[in-house]
Amino acid sequence: MIVINGKSFKGNNITINGNNIIIDGNTVDGLEDEKVINIKVDGNIETLDIDNCDKIDITGECGVVTSKNGNIMIKGNVSGDVTNKNGNIVCHSVGGNVETKNGDIVHS
Repeated sequence: MIVINGKSFKGNNITINGNNIIIDGNTVDGLEDEKVINIKVDGNIETLDIDNCDKIDITGECGVVTSKNGNIMIKGNVSGDVTNKNGNIVCHSVGGNVETKNGDIVHS
């Protein structure tokens, strides 16, 4: 289950680029005017590629997580990379690399 600003969706691949939100190749309507984006994923996800959000909270396994802005918290394992330009990363086991330009990394 994917929750973006209180609205629930299902999918395995999420891309947010500017005001465009795409889940499994389908554009999500109704969130274009949101100023702050918070994402919560309960379950597993393959890809999360975010241009800008305030907070990402993943409870489950994931493949690759990429964000340009926003804090990332992952409570499951990551099989690929976790990359962030501006924000903190809190995660467990990561199969790839963990990198942030401006922020802290907490790995347990």
